Amino acid sequence: MSCFLFMGQKLKLFVCTKGKHCKKRGAKKILCALLDSLETFGLEDKVCLKKSDCLGKCGRGPAVQVMPRDEYYGNFEADDCEDFVKALKKKGKPPKGLLLGH
Repeated sequence: MSCFLFMGQKLKLFVCTKGKHCKKRGAKKILCALLDSLETFGLEDKVCLKKSDCLGKCGRGPAVQVMPRDEYYGNFEADDCEDFVKALKKKGKPPKGLLLGH
């Protein structure tokens, strides 16, 4: 089984780019940095990266949801994206400082 499967499903990253708070806090920059990191680690074809409407984590944005794990991460900076993707590649959980919960 690939490490990018969770419960038999491909991992999907949803980045809130349309919520007004995430948008103001640089969500598009996070989206681009995540894409760059996925490409750096050769995961661009193994992990789906998608734009999302508001994820309801406005006070902690920019927010990212990891499905099907149903985990939410927030307070992202572009510098966090490489470590976040590296943790996904190593079958681990991304940095705890970003984890908002389920």
